[in-house]
Amino acid sequence: TGLVPPSSLQVRPPDQVDDAIVTEPVVPEYTIDAGQTLTLVFSISNGGETVADFEVSLEGLNPVWVTITPLNMRLKVNQRASVTVSITPPRAPASRAGPHHFAVKVISPNYPDRMSRRGATLVINPFYEFAISDLSPQQLNISWERRTATASMSVINQGNSQARYRVEG
Repeated sequence: TGLVPPSSLQVRPPDQVDDAIVTEPVVPEYTIDAGQTLTLVFSISNGGETVADFEVSLEGLNPVWVTITPLNMRLKVNQRASVTVSITPPRAPASRAGPHHFAVKVISPNYPDRMSRRGATLVINPFYEFAISDLSPQQLNISWERRTATASMSVINQGNSQARYRVEG
């Protein structure tokens, strides 16, 4: 319970290519473990007819997971530059196992109403961790007249996917 949807995007966004804001394709699917870093390196080229500023963003993933270097750049006509996007979902329940759809988006104020977007999917492998609380109450009185007693404890799923637990006593 309490698991959040893996991505704010329900499906992988389609690629949107542009002849002024030219981006190298991004591989469409990656698989990693929570706690690992995925590093994407791709290029942006100015295919337009003027010196232009470009802004890079990523849609669909928790922004805390994402580092983009550089976020902004200025390119001459036909000049190319590399961008590094690092995605690190923490080893925590919030890094829910399964597909996380996202898009790398590049825009330019010099080319209004134009953009380049590359869709991809990050698949996070499941990990399983749990914790068990202390019994409550910790002492029980059982007698010949009363041969049973009830105690309770909590099993807390600290993994990133649903899990079944069997408790025996």
